Amino acid sequence: MMDRREDWLKLTVEKAIEPEMPICDPHFHFFNNPEIKYLMADVLRDIKGGHNIVKNVYLDCHTGYRTTGPAAFRPVGETEFVVDLVAQNAKIIPEKIKIAAGIVSAADLNLGEAVGPVLAAHVAAGKGRFKGIRQEITPRGDPRIKPDPNVPRRCQAADKKFREGFSALRKLGLSFDTILYLPHLAQLIDLARAFPDTNIIINHAGIEPSGDSSPGVQAQMTRDWQKAIVALAACQNVYMKLGGFGMGLGINWHERPAPPGSAELAKAAAPYILWCIEKLGSQRCMFESNYPIESFDLPFNVVWNAFKLITKDLPRKERNNLFYNTAVQAYRLD
Repeated sequence: MMDRREDWLKLTVEKAIEPEMPICDPHFHFFNNPEIKYLMADVLRDIKGGHNIVKNVYLDCHTGYRTTGPAAFRPVGETEFVVDLVAQNAKIIPEKIKIAAGIVSAADLNLGEAVGPVLAAHVAAGKGRFKGIRQEITPRGDPRIKPDPNVPRRCQAADKKFREGFSALRKLGLSFDTILYLPHLAQLIDLARAFPDTNIIINHAGIEPSGDSSPGVQAQMTRDWQKAIVALAACQNVYMKLGGFGMGLGINWHERPAPPGSAELAKAAAPYILWCIEKLGSQRCMFESNYPIESFDLPFNVVWNAFKLITKDLPRKERNNLFYNTAVQAYRLD
């Protein structure tokens, strides 16, 4: 993981556009490891930069896992970690902000019915905050997959055991987050059709980071991605998070002398964002910060300003969905 360069981020400073607009950020992380630390003080510093973020949702990043006990239950430590961190910092969190209003952790759905007790342990540990799990779908036989006994396995969405585990989400009213790339599309569509009552939330607009930034390669990837979004739009229980553009557009922002401004980011990201909104509707799309991962490329205010610039001409109702309502609905926060 690259170094998070605070001094570099400060080279592009922007005031928040439309600071009164309520935002529910459906995707942020806490990190507490030697490579990167991003804890409560860091989250509050970014939130206090001017955008009106009143709720956010924590997404798993293998932080706080239990180090002992059955491997299947070790991810429950992440839910415990987030709940404890919020409680320990209650005095410094402004009353109007609900940090980790929702928590999405990990559980291995490949366990089948045996994942039920793991999910129940998450629910108990979350004290009302636990909303779902995240697990990757992968093409069968992908040579890049290296199993880690402490991290829930990537899944084959058609496997019987996985679907047994997936059905436990529906029973508990939990959602399923995943990172979707084009080779996974058919699996995800079939899964969404099989479980129409379970919210499936795709992270980072379903854009696969590419090591090849040549125009021809990027153009073909974009055409393939557009077709995928059209196919996904038919699945009414599929939601899309719009973000992750620091790493997903084939632009090496972090190699520049200074971070880009919101106008430049908006120009690069607008075709993807507007395509998703057109095909899925604002009621199934939501903007995400993906912080602090995005901080390797983009300042916090630049990210949210870009989203506001891209949508400035949309009706107020649609913007309210994109910045707040869809996230609240998808994660059942109210």
